[in-house]
Amino acid sequence: VTVSGGVFETSAANILGNSASVNISGTGDYSLGGDDTVGALTISGGQLSGSSTLTAATYALQGGTVGANLGAGAATASTGTTALNGNLTGSLEATGGTLNAAGTIGGNVTVSGGTVNLSAADRIANAVFSFTDTAATPIYTLAPDALPTATGITLTGTDAANYSHNA
Repeated sequence: VTVSGGVFETSAANILGNSASVNISGTGDYSLGGDDTVGALTISGGQLSGSSTLTAATYALQGGTVGANLGAGAATASTGTTALNGNLTGSLEATGGTLNAAGTIGGNVTVSGGTVNLSAADRIANAVFSFTDTAATPIYTLAPDALPTATGITLTGTDAANYSHNA
């Protein structure tokens, strides 16, 4: 399913096949009307809207806005600017681009490139937050109390002390 303009709206749960690939770009809007499972989601523009949950094995976050929730699965933020306003149950690996997380992230978070902005307290659940800094500037910003106290933080790389935490 490719949504590059206009609105693709589902009105119930489980409309798409479990192996379907969903690609959202341009000004496309996939309005999720019920929980659904697909094989993969790629968003490079536009938006995934609704209050339901889309579950996929992989999520390629390359720009646009994710307003709906994302289920278990592995998300990768690699390019562009993506707003994660819904919740992500699965893991996140940031390799490039910018991810602005207003929603929560339930799985492990690995930052090896790009920028991850956590906008409020408790954005990452009790999972592992791993940060590998190879850049000369900070590649993530944490709002006050963005990580719960039980979360492990691992800093590695050539400039591991170069990070910002807005406490």
